[in-house]
Amino acid sequence: MASKINYSFFIFFITFFIFSFTAESLLAQPEKTGVEIRETVVELQELIRQKQTEGVDVSQVLELDRQSRESMRQGRPQECLRLLKRAIALLKDGQIKRWKRNQSTPRISFFEVHMEPSNANDDTFDALTEFVNLADRYNVKLTLLFTPQWAEMILKDSKKLGLLDQWKQDGHGIGGHHHGPSTCPWDGYTNLDPNSQEFKNRQNKVPCPKPVRAKEKYLGNMDDYMELLSNLGQIKTVTMSDADVDWPNGAVYSGGGRRLERAISQPELKIFNGQKVYQITIAALLARRSVVTGLLITVDDLKNEYLSEKEGVFGVGAHAMDYKEAPNLYKQWFELLNEQDPKMSHAMTISQIIEASQN
Repeated sequence: MASKINYSFFIFFITFFIFSFTAESLLAQPEKTGVEIRETVVELQELIRQKQTEGVDVSQVLELDRQSRESMRQGRPQECLRLLKRAIALLKDGQIKRWKRNQSTPRISFFEVHMEPSNANDDTFDALTEFVNLADRYNVKLTLLFTPQWAEMILKDSKKLGLLDQWKQDGHGIGGHHHGPSTCPWDGYTNLDPNSQEFKNRQNKVPCPKPVRAKEKYLGNMDDYMELLSNLGQIKTVTMSDADVDWPNGAVYSGGGRRLERAISQPELKIFNGQKVYQITIAALLARRSVVTGLLITVDDLKNEYLSEKEGVFGVGAHAMDYKEAPNLYKQWFELLNEQDPKMSHAMTISQIIEASQN
């Protein structure tokens, strides 16, 4: 939802910002920098007004504006200017298509499947194969998101690798899934020092059985993660925890989400670990109640949300293990999609949706 602020108040706020520099900070900075800051503030002001009129979410920009003012108060004009320019770049680069709701045509939809590090085994791979076969029968294009443990398993088995190549040829997308330090179990990759207090603090955020933690070990940083995953194919899409420190170079799209209200979204420009990422989100259709949210979303819940007047693309997600436990659940959802979109011309992968929104 687009951030709403009173424009008159914003004009006053920006004007106050321009003229509230302390005498010390003005004297300490070169005159040229002060002029550039004032000109940049005016440009940002106009862009925010324009984007809010268009219904664009400017919440990240307002946060950068707040940080720029804080930098100025601390006597750091160059940092202030850098943040202002970054805010402008976000607004200019974020000019992407918003998907409109048209009752006469089906919604754009996608389905992402997460492969967890704890069940990278033949049994779960067989369940994934059945899941993909079901999707093929209904012409649903899945976005398959692999953890490093799954990548290692597939790369060691020519039959599995051959199946993955066939899935890609059939139009399914592939990407990465990452369990960072604040997830149980951790997949072994992070940009953090595993001996640091920051790493330990993140691990302590989530309850995790001691035997599970005892098996975890550091396997590499996120460059190592991407090097491994890239052996499966080009990795543009990643879902993950700890994106603020672990978002990898080269990944430009993201999905993810759990709650029903996240099923409908617009491609949104985010900054993860200093990198620009376009994200759309999902509601989780799981075989059992979520241990994180305590919720159990049903097919009827998703149907009601899908048929609502809300604008945006529709995303659903699950794990490979969920299919093994309740295959009929996903058959019901795919049947509903076929009823709404008989030609299934609106069922796409995450990368296809975001790339289409940028054309």
